[in-house]
Amino acid sequence: EAEQRERLRKVEVKKALDEQLRLKQAAALREKQADRLWAQAQNERIQAWEEEEKKKIVEKKSKEASVRAQREAQLRELNAMRSREAAEKRAYETNILLDIRREMVSERAKEQERRRRDEENCRQVRMQNDQHLASVRAQRE
Repeated sequence: EAEQRERLRKVEVKKALDEQLRLKQAAALREKQADRLWAQAQNERIQAWEEEEKKKIVEKKSKEASVRAQREAQLRELNAMRSREAAEKRAYETNILLDIRREMVSERAKEQERRRRDEENCRQVRMQNDQHLASVRAQRE
């Protein structure tokens, strides 16, 4: 009977140990599953964060490209405006110079006409002087 009790006690101890081992393995399995779920959730969170970061980078690049395009357009418009202003200034200055040249040509023509008239007047005065001298000589003789 003592042997049988000893066997029963051994069987009960073995059952208790087996139950303890099963519970420990189940707890380890649950913990492993919880760790796996936590790691998966963290990976999903990281992937979502990375996607958001990629979107932010794409948006930033898009905004920068848009700003760059606007700035280039502004610079083109500014250069075109400066070119137009320079052309208008050249045309204005050219017209002024042409007006000055026309005025100088006109003044030169007037001066030449004045000289011609003065020369004609001098010629007529010389002629009259010569005629007068000739008449004075004729009267003396």
